[in-house]
Amino acid sequence: MTLLKQIDVVYEGDEGLETYTLPVLTATAKSSVIVRKVTGLEPPTNSLFVGEYSRDGGTYQGRRTQVRNVVITVDLNPSPALGQTVSSLRQELYRIFMDPQVESEYVQLVLTLVDGSELYVIGYTETIESEIFGVETSMQISMVCPDPFIRDSVGTVLYNETGTWKITPPFAYLGTAKSGFETQLQVDSAVSRIALVLNNRSMIVEHDFVTNDVIYLNTNVGELDIRRASGTDFADVQAAYPEMTLAELWETLRVDGQTTPLVGGLANSSRWLQLKSKSNVIAVHGSAFEDGLVGVKALQYRAAYWGL
Repeated sequence: MTLLKQIDVVYEGDEGLETYTLPVLTATAKSSVIVRKVTGLEPPTNSLFVGEYSRDGGTYQGRRTQVRNVVITVDLNPSPALGQTVSSLRQELYRIFMDPQVESEYVQLVLTLVDGSELYVIGYTETIESEIFGVETSMQISMVCPDPFIRDSVGTVLYNETGTWKITPPFAYLGTAKSGFETQLQVDSAVSRIALVLNNRSMIVEHDFVTNDVIYLNTNVGELDIRRASGTDFADVQAAYPEMTLAELWETLRVDGQTTPLVGGLANSSRWLQLKSKSNVIAVHGSAFEDGLVGVKALQYRAAYWGL
């Protein structure tokens, strides 16, 4: 049984990104907002596509996972000593959930479990319902999450400190749903074709790469990106911003005009690469398998889960 300790709502406040904590197991009689019920953290619905023909039954053609709908029911418990009223708490929650950020409209919910692990979902507030003039002081907040999966708040990073991997060591993926990943490749010798292989499935990029080129691939759904930069440009940005993640480094290079987009170089035979197996190995090569012309420098991913 998974126990939810608290929900932290990430929003943009006067001091930048701030969090508003909704206590679940940690709630006390003095808590201003108490979570009564949370639904929508179980696996979302799959829509099945079944073709019906003249014969009996049908033919399975695939499935599509629907959006996740998280509904949080809370009780408002204002503290007169803090100058709170039911109305003031209601207005505060309106602002946090309905208008969470200046430039965007999504809300990040960080789910803290009793074992200390943290996961998150990204949602957009659909409705907030309450009895304005009733005796009840409860509110129901309904959010739609276009990404139906719950994800780890902290990503897993594999980094080769001394060189690159032509074939990575086997690594475990503990998620229950498929997840994309980000990887950085190093070109050791000029090559016109790079193949990234995950568990016998290949993604092939065609381009005239030169020695010391650095390649970035992001296979997360909705974030597909393939870019190259010179080794010198990448090293300069990495030295200037050592705390940045892979995605942040490459976004900085992109904004500075130091990258070449290569999504158009994907070969028609390429497969969509996602982590799923409990044991994974990634290999990379040029025109011939194990030719040693390209290596994996770094790999980063966030495990995805069907539900809590």
